[in-house]
Amino acid sequence: QGELKKPSGMNPKVVVRVLGDLGPLLPSVAGIRGYGGALQDIVEKFKEKLEDACGKACSAEGDVDARLGGLTKLAESGDAAQDTFSKITALSFRKTGFVAAI
Repeated sequence: QGELKKPSGMNPKVVVRVLGDLGPLLPSVAGIRGYGGALQDIVEKFKEKLEDACGKACSAEGDVDARLGGLTKLAESGDAAQDTFSKITALSFRKTGFVAAI
């Protein structure tokens, strides 16, 4: 959450790594009240940050394709983590397509 709270300078690689690392841990905490909702909020906030980054990449000068390619790779990794989350029934997690968002 710390990275997502930054008004600027968020490191999306850190967020994606943490989302991926959560997968194996989630079954043990999935039943904790509010955990699924908190995770959903984090994913939604990251999606908003990716959308903003995509908009900035498209309006910036230089190699837009390279920037968008990097964002797409991050989005794909985030989507893979969400696939794991959505398989844990106790979380009631709804996948938010990062790739589709950008």
